[in-house]
Amino acid sequence: LAPAVRGGAWGVVVAGALAPALRAGPWANPGRRPRRPAVVAEPAVSAAIVAGAAQDLAEGAPELARGLLEQYVIPATPSFRAMAYRLYAEATYADSEYATAARFFAAAAERARGPRRGVLEARAADAFERAELPRPAIQYFRAALRHLPEASGWIAIRLARLVPDTSL
Repeated sequence: LAPAVRGGAWGVVVAGALAPALRAGPWANPGRRPRRPAVVAEPAVSAAIVAGAAQDLAEGAPELARGLLEQYVIPATPSFRAMAYRLYAEATYADSEYATAARFFAAAAERARGPRRGVLEARAADAFERAELPRPAIQYFRAALRHLPEASGWIAIRLARLVPDTSL
């Protein structure tokens, strides 16, 4: 595999796509077919892909991060896969594709623990809300409450916008 410099980040040219490789989970979109055959990146290559995508996001180029992540299949190594899910979610959120971002934030949350999980669940809930999907938004805001008790006031306000008041 030949290294290539793109946007200041090191990547490796490999055919494949991240999004179609994620079909095994609840965030799957069975109607979408991969554009190219998927090739799994080696762990060292996965580290470079994830680092490159993170750098692209930090530099304000979510479209580059998303493009980079869509070119590769990150192996099922929990740390790389979870980071790839979170980065892809952030990139799609920045592109206002909230339903996709919500599914990837939710997938990243499944692999996280403690407050980090709560933050990812809250981000999934926010993205579901922006995608006008109130049921999963409520579900993920309530899940975030368990992991982020210090943010309970903010989460309660967000939930109040989604849950109809039946006390009146």
